[in-house]
Amino acid sequence: KISEKLIDKWAEHADLMRIGGVGPEYSEVLNEIGVDSVKEFAQRNPSNTLDRIMKLDKEKPDMFRRPPTLGMIEKWIDEAKKIK
Repeated sequence: KISEKLIDKWAEHADLMRIGGVGPEYSEVLNEIGVDSVKEFAQRNPSNTLDRIMKLDKEKPDMFRRPPTLGMIEKWIDEAKKIK
């Protein structure tokens, strides 16, 4: 049986992957730092988001190949604001 928590996590990842450039790896990273939807991500501060990702990289260095740049995060947030 698949847990409801896991199904919710998959739904959150699928929502975040609607943002161009955010695939499975980065949706997992964003979810891990507390981003659970495109709507919520659109309200985030890019610099604070990058700081949290860099902290996560220190805590879980094998979680992703390389952190996104500030420019990537700014682009994602701009795109998130356009998604309804």
